Amino acid sequence: MTAGRLWRAAAAAALLLSAQIAAWAQPVPVPSLVRRDGPDAVTARASRTTPLTLDGRLDEAIYTTVAPLTDFLQQEPREGQPATEKTEAWILYDDTTLYIAARCWDSHPEREVANELRRDNGNILGNENFTFVIDTFHDKRNGYLFQTNPLGALRDSDTNVRVQAVSVIGFLKLEEAVPALKSATGDADPLVRRAAVGALTFSQTQTARETIVRALGDSDWMVREIAAETLAGAGGGKDCAAGLLAVLDDPFWQVRLKAVRSLGRLKHKPAVPAIVPALGHPQANLRKEAAGALGEIADPAAKGALEAVADDPDPDVRKNVRWALQQIAAGNAA
Repeated sequence: MTAGRLWRAAAAAALLLSAQIAAWAQPVPVPSLVRRDGPDAVTARASRTTPLTLDGRLDEAIYTTVAPLTDFLQQEPREGQPATEKTEAWILYDDTTLYIAARCWDSHPEREVANELRRDNGNILGNENFTFVIDTFHDKRNGYLFQTNPLGALRDSDTNVRVQAVSVIGFLKLEEAVPALKSATGDADPLVRRAAVGALTFSQTQTARETIVRALGDSDWMVREIAAETLAGAGGGKDCAAGLLAVLDDPFWQVRLKAVRSLGRLKHKPAVPAIVPALGHPQANLRKEAAGALGEIADPAAKGALEAVADDPDPDVRKNVRWALQQIAAGNAA
């Protein structure tokens, strides 16, 4: 081979090697983290990681090397519209653990509500919260829910499955299902307990009434509220009234409101002295219900208390007061 040919062969080999090195140096294309196949069909890709520290700081390198999931859409109040606040989320995994992490921005943090610290309490839903559900059945209907709020309160449950089951049992109105509903009122999840207490409305049995009365002492105020509302239709008398009277000093006025309403529907005259103080409560809705309940009971003993609040600043309260006084007058005339 001549010197010229040798030089050209060497140059060609060097050029080929340079091209291969350049090709090797190019980053391997990474599939997109999110694929949208329609408004209701979104696929997010999980990324592998080394074990992470669960401290809420999100300062491991993985959070800078893996792009977050963004561009979330609203469900409420404008379904399908872009979210008004920025959210970044990551789906990560290692050999033993699935990690879900998120950064949630808020342009008005002073408006945030975060006051629940109890584990597995349904009130977390009423706080600012981050929630995800794993569709373990792959039926787009049931799954396992995980939830937290800015205070770090935790909640997890297979609530959807149990709540739906309880609701269906209540809808069927089968007396033989009362023992199952009674058992569900002791469920660990307050959402299930609320559904179970409400579902017992159809039954007029002593077992159902006793179960609802016990629910008046539940740790979750919304369970107590539903129990207080349900008792008026449970076909009970003094046994229901005694339970309702016991919650007229409940720390939540919503519970007291439903108890007052039920005592009125039961026309329980011994409750009048306990209902009268509610006419002076700061919450207008409770004052209105108290006046209405006293009208349903129509006991002349309440006349003076009603006349004393005839000039209540709330028009709905004044309306109920006038009606209650008319009911008492009608009863006296009869």
